[in-house]
Amino acid sequence: MVLYVTEQGSTISTKDNQVIINRSNGNKDKIPISKIEKVNILGNTSITTPTLGYFLDKNIEVVFMNINGKYKGKLSSGDTKNIVLRLEQYKNSLNMNFKLKISKDFVKSKLINYIELLNRRNIGELKGKLTEDIKIITNSLENLKLKDDLNQVRGIEGYATKVYFNCMKKLIKKEDFIFTKRVFYPPTDRINSILSFGYSLLYNEVFIAMNNVGLDPYFGNLHNVTASKKTLLFDMVEEFRSIIDEFIITLINRNEIIKDDLYQNKNTFYFTKEGMKKFIRKFEFFLLSKHKYYRDNEENNLRTIFLKQSRHYAKVVVGEYDNYIGYRKYNKIKIT
Repeated sequence: MVLYVTEQGSTISTKDNQVIINRSNGNKDKIPISKIEKVNILGNTSITTPTLGYFLDKNIEVVFMNINGKYKGKLSSGDTKNIVLRLEQYKNSLNMNFKLKISKDFVKSKLINYIELLNRRNIGELKGKLTEDIKIITNSLENLKLKDDLNQVRGIEGYATKVYFNCMKKLIKKEDFIFTKRVFYPPTDRINSILSFGYSLLYNEVFIAMNNVGLDPYFGNLHNVTASKKTLLFDMVEEFRSIIDEFIITLINRNEIIKDDLYQNKNTFYFTKEGMKKFIRKFEFFLLSKHKYYRDNEENNLRTIFLKQSRHYAKVVVGEYDNYIGYRKYNKIKIT
C-alpha cells in the first residue's frame, strides 16, 4: 500500500514493526510496516531519524510534497542509474531531428486522447455541442504532420489545449463548479484547484516510473531544456493529462467531490482537510484500477502503465525501437 500523510504537524515513528503516526491532537494511527510500499507526505510532517534509517533499509521510498501536492524531493536508497541510457539521452538532446520527431509524437498522443475524451462526452444532452471544438483539435492534429520546427509544434499544442479547455465548462454539470479557463497558479476556482492538485500527483507518479527506468528527467524534447526544470517529465506527463481530467470530471459530476470539499482563501481555492483525504483515497483507487495497455493489450494498473511507457521511451532513446508511440487510453482513432 501507499501511505499518504496529510495531517499537518504529525510525527512519523516506528515501533514493534509498525509505523506510528502521532497526530497533533494526540491521536495515533498504527500501520504494519509489512504493508507499506511507499510513503507520500504532504506538507508539515516530521520523521524520526531511526524511522528514516528503517525506511532506507527496507527500500521504502518517501516522497515529500507541499500541501498542494507539488513535488519537493524524496528519500530513497538509490535511483536506478542507467549510464548507457543517459549517455544516449545526452546525445539526442543535441539531435534536433530526434527532438522534433519525439515532440510530435508526444503532442500527437495528447491530442488523440483529447479527441477521444471529447467524442465520448459528445453524447446525450451534450450531443453535438462539442463537435466544432473536436473538429478544430482534429485539424490541429492533421497540421502537426506538416510541421518541421519545434516552435510550430509547441504552437499547435498550445492552441489545441486552449480549445480543449474551452470544452471543460460544458463537461462539468454542477453549478457549484464554475470553470471559465485554465489558470495554473494560483488556481482561481475550484476546478482549477482540483486539476492542479491532480496534475501534481500525476507528476509524482510518472517521475517515480522514469527514475525506476533510469531516465534523466531533465533532458526533454518538447519543453525547452533549462537548468532547473524536469523537461522530460513535463513531456511524458502530457500524454496522460486527459485521464486525470476525465477522472476529475467524473468525480464532480457524480457528487463524489462537492463544493464544500474546498474553501477559498483570498483569491485561491484549497482542499479542506477532509476534502483532500477524500480526493487522495479516490485517486489511489483510480491508480490501482485496471486499464488495457495499448502496446501489449494487457490489463495493468496505471502505475504499471507509467512504468511501461517510460521503458518504451528508453528503448527508443537507445535505438531498440525506431518510433515512439505515445500512450492512448482508448486507441480508437487511427492517425498515420
